[in-house]
Amino acid sequence: MNIYENVKNSFIESVNIHYVNEEDIFSNYFDTEHLSTRKKNYMHTRSTQLISASACLYKNNLISVLRHIDKQPHIFHFSERKLTSYKSDYIEIRYVLQGILTEKIDEEIIHAKKDDILIIASDFNHCDILEESDAVVLNLTVSHELFNQVFFNKLEDNPLSEFLRKSIFYYNQNNGYLLFETENETIRNQVLQYVYNFYEEIKYKEPGYIDICVGNLVRLFTACSRNYAFNLSKSERKICKAIANS
Repeated sequence: MNIYENVKNSFIESVNIHYVNEEDIFSNYFDTEHLSTRKKNYMHTRSTQLISASACLYKNNLISVLRHIDKQPHIFHFSERKLTSYKSDYIEIRYVLQGILTEKIDEEIIHAKKDDILIIASDFNHCDILEESDAVVLNLTVSHELFNQVFFNKLEDNPLSEFLRKSIFYYNQNNGYLLFETENETIRNQVLQYVYNFYEEIKYKEPGYIDICVGNLVRLFTACSRNYAFNLSKSERKICKAIANS
């Protein structure tokens, strides 16, 4: 059975089913690992963990989220057909297992297709566009502390790795996302396995799981820096153009 089928069956087989709305987020009923505060036009979310993971199912203009709580799978079906945008203090890594995910980041609309990797920077306003999404997605979150460790201490030195570091950290006030794509099926399968390994470790949190997740992040970003084409946000393209013209 492939990874997509494993995740899909987890949605079907889970017996812990909850019907929720956005207000439940603020009571920590939906997610005890993230603390959310409502602002004027968006929500601000802070993580209490170095890393976390979930699976998201987008279907019929709705979203369902699969999380493991005390090693047991719980599915949260959201009632909203339009979600409030939010900013976070962590970095999100989204792998599209199947279908198309449509995301609004700042004022830009991004379409991530099957096997694409979408990295969303912290403190950037973004929102899932449910009416334009029909997908199964693995969503990994990584704190700045851990992400910094991976990018500055673990990754091999090469020009693209250095560019990724600068894109995500030095230009953090300007960039919103990086979208990675590749046509190489062998590389896609390897990267998917790294993402899934991370997801599986989060489910059960056995001793040493953070170190294992870090190892998979290193392999993930090393593969991205070597084998993936990537798209920049509009603001990043402006920065690169300014550098080229300087």
